[in-house]
Amino acid sequence: MRIVNLPQTVSDVDESSIISLLNRHYPQPTAGAVKCGIGDDAAILGPGEGKQLVTVDTLVHGRDFLDSWPCGYRTTGADVGWKSAAQNLSDINAMGGVPLAGFVTLSLPPQTPLAWVEAYAEGVAAAAHQLGATTFGVAGGDLSSSAELQVGMTVIGQASHPVLRGGARPGDRVLLAGSTPGMAHVGLSLLLSTDQADVAEGWDAAATAVAAAQLRPRPPLGTGAAAAERLTSLMDVSDGLMRDAARLAASSSVVLRLDRDALEREATDLAAWGGRHVRDALRAVLYGGEDFGLLGTSPSELPVPEGFRQIGVVVPADAKEGLNPAEAGPAGSGVWLGDQPLSGAAGFDHFAPSRSD
Repeated sequence: MRIVNLPQTVSDVDESSIISLLNRHYPQPTAGAVKCGIGDDAAILGPGEGKQLVTVDTLVHGRDFLDSWPCGYRTTGADVGWKSAAQNLSDINAMGGVPLAGFVTLSLPPQTPLAWVEAYAEGVAAAAHQLGATTFGVAGGDLSSSAELQVGMTVIGQASHPVLRGGARPGDRVLLAGSTPGMAHVGLSLLLSTDQADVAEGWDAAATAVAAAQLRPRPPLGTGAAAAERLTSLMDVSDGLMRDAARLAASSSVVLRLDRDALEREATDLAAWGGRHVRDALRAVLYGGEDFGLLGTSPSELPVPEGFRQIGVVVPADAKEGLNPAEAGPAGSGVWLGDQPLSGAAGFDHFAPSRSD
């Protein structure tokens, strides 16, 4: 009689074993940033310089990722670990800060394979290493058994010169950093495709890169902190360029006039990357989310900071000839593409009934 050794699940071991497994792979905090980490009831953070930053985000199975996508791709624990780290590290970057310590909450169904949990930790470490988050490490967290798989991460960072969304001033340049906006949206379309030509087993290099933009985004870490003193406002682009530009405009009570030529160049780049998977490149650039680039503003008299490119200008909120009031935010703020007012309501919304945009 042949005995088959089935893969272990989280229900086959105790909590301490899972913690030990995770800690073997998590990136470790920089010496001095964390005085006491995993192993006690709470972490002790070392004295930092500047202002402390805190952010938290969650990935929920069935909402933010699927075990198996319609195209046949199967999400790995490393994919989820990478994305949970990347989106939180991006938030610290978007405040002009550097990340120090992460705290991870894993809510795991009993049937979750231990190999998935180990791969999750490896994905967190890979993201930190490959994206250049050299000061970041995991300092604690929590484990729980649950009916659905959820991953939460809190990241502590610090910034000498924190940059907020509300500082844009008329006359500033509008700047963008990071990969071509819309790539993650095209990647999501590929993952959700039922077309036989899009089956994951047959992906070429271009399709693999497009899918990776959604599964393993690459925020331009370090760019925010390096440029902080030369920026008047900053945020990351997680829910789509238009939706997040509208938020920045509302926070600053200004209008962002985006340059059509600049965004059409972005659309041309997206079409080149995405090939036949791109249906409407300019719309994807404007409304596709989860690229985790940076959107900011800087004084026109200063050079454009390294890593950024100009995509528009800031104009006063009362300079609204041709702006439909229904498209404007507080105090007449809003976003134009050239002289055309755009809606900031499109893009991704966690509580919208559909993910389509």
